[in-house]
Amino acid sequence: MLQSIRTTATSWVIKVLFILLIASFAVWGIGDIFRGPGQQAIVAKVGDTSISVADLNTEFRTQLDRLRPVFGGQLDADKARQLGLLDRALDMLVGEALMQQEIKRLGIAVSEDSLRMRIAQVPGFRNEGGLFDPNRFRAVLRANGRSEAEFVSTLRRDMARDQLAGTLAAGIRTPTTLSDTIYRYRNEKRVADYVTLEAAKMPEPKAPDEAEQKAYLDKHKELFSTPEFRAFEMVRVDPAKLAADFKVPDERLKELYEQRIGDFKRPERRTVLQMSFADEATAKRAADELAQGKDFLAVAKEVANQDESVAKLGAVSRDELAKLLPALAGPTFDLTAGGTTPPIKTALGWNIVKVETIEPAKTDSLDEARPRLLADLARDASPDAVTRLANKFDDERAGGGSMEDAAKRAGLEAIKVAAMDREGHGPDGKLVAALPPGGVVERAVFETAANGDSPMLETSDGGAVFVRVTSVTPPALKPYAQVRDQLVQAIGSERRMTAAREAAEAMRDKIKAGATLAAAAGDGAEIKSTQPFTRDDRAAFGRPAASLVGDLFKLKPGEPTVSQTSGGYIVAQLKTVVPADPAADTAGVTQVADSLRQSIGTDVYAQFNNALRDRFGVDVKQSVIDQMFK
Repeated sequence: MLQSIRTTATSWVIKVLFILLIASFAVWGIGDIFRGPGQQAIVAKVGDTSISVADLNTEFRTQLDRLRPVFGGQLDADKARQLGLLDRALDMLVGEALMQQEIKRLGIAVSEDSLRMRIAQVPGFRNEGGLFDPNRFRAVLRANGRSEAEFVSTLRRDMARDQLAGTLAAGIRTPTTLSDTIYRYRNEKRVADYVTLEAAKMPEPKAPDEAEQKAYLDKHKELFSTPEFRAFEMVRVDPAKLAADFKVPDERLKELYEQRIGDFKRPERRTVLQMSFADEATAKRAADELAQGKDFLAVAKEVANQDESVAKLGAVSRDELAKLLPALAGPTFDLTAGGTTPPIKTALGWNIVKVETIEPAKTDSLDEARPRLLADLARDASPDAVTRLANKFDDERAGGGSMEDAAKRAGLEAIKVAAMDREGHGPDGKLVAALPPGGVVERAVFETAANGDSPMLETSDGGAVFVRVTSVTPPALKPYAQVRDQLVQAIGSERRMTAAREAAEAMRDKIKAGATLAAAAGDGAEIKSTQPFTRDDRAAFGRPAASLVGDLFKLKPGEPTVSQTSGGYIVAQLKTVVPADPAADTAGVTQVADSLRQSIGTDVYAQFNNALRDRFGVDVKQSVIDQMFK
């Protein structure tokens, strides 16, 4: 659509439409465009509660940030939406709104005493003596950018919700018959004998002639064709490059340095050796040997039986040592370099400490703190800078002209890629070097039509990228002469696999007729036996064989089955069935019962949630979601 507007923008029809559009702005005003009403748009109504675009975006981003490490940092917003994360975020917001309205209807309240007790139980709000500390409470809230009123309100809401949810779960019990039955099903074990027929060890098949090769090529064209390649242009807003080019006036850096001077104060640190003893007598013996001039590490080894890795504490500050062994902090930091303490009683017994070196306390200068300050400022400014540059390029692009010219006007660079396949490789098989992480460009290039532009794409590193597909080269069948050797190899491998399957099926049929596995396999075959395995054991045969395990749980002892593996076939005969006994594993049955209770609880909550939907009503504005999050 954008390209169509660009190519027809000079026609008189479009000019008239633009005049009418400008006139409508004059009548209705343009303030909403710049105030960003989209964030206030409603995506769902839950009874008398509204959920805005901003609410949904915040929850979506929270879940995205929580899951991104699971994907190795390669989860962008587009992929997250494909995985259903946006729908999940909306469901969570709707569920919370329903619960809060039901709490209000039932009149569930949290007493002030209960609220105070809950706050006092938070470990982070307690002092060293384990008591609630109001000053620490306020300091923690300030550090997290939250007010006391906001925290108390949120906690009150959560406690009320917990009361309602706890009531729902209170009566859930797992029937004994159900837990015993599931336990028996999950823990029943079986043992099988088996033979592996490897396709590679089958007799050499007859070499295919040219006609067979060409027939195979015609039947499997996709295996012997070049991939589809696409040429494209890309403009990338790279946050790493923005950070590298980030400049800040010295006055601003000095101001920030003074504001954060505490971050650049490094406490005195001491490189410390220590040895520990169970009793005072042994500690005194070690101290006597040290007094005679013996090496500290040697005494630690001989008297305390502690090697170097245990004796060396490394460089520590007074506070760090106080957290580890409070009784040692004072005496250790009273020593001079090379000094040794007498035996000191601690919570872990008796200790002797030696100070090897002392690194005095120091405050980094502005020049020393400069790299860290610049990095912090660049990181904070990066999202705004990325958005600003991306919008500038988008505006320049909308004005017409080539992508390269628009990029230059925006202070960016247009990168041209002559050919890339779906996996991001060029015709030479190497990865295209200019691509941002996360695969977002690879997907966009193959989802965009030729001569079409993608919308602005978010990259997993916090950047943005624009793509225009300039040409498409469809897959092409490689010449027969070029793939002749590959055809011979592929046909030979297929024929060996067929031979392995036929041999395995013949063995199975012999066993069904009454032969033993050994007799059916013949002389020289290696018969193996599995360890007892359960239904979910995917490596019972030395490799993943899920279908084979499932088949064996359908058989009676003595019955055979055949299963294909990556390199051949397995013929297996069920040997024994080992039933599970719930009475012999109380802990195992309890674990099953707990798992079932959680599943039942999930079902109960889902039914409750559906009942609340019927009671209060839920109206999801899907068109708004599609427009704002497309």
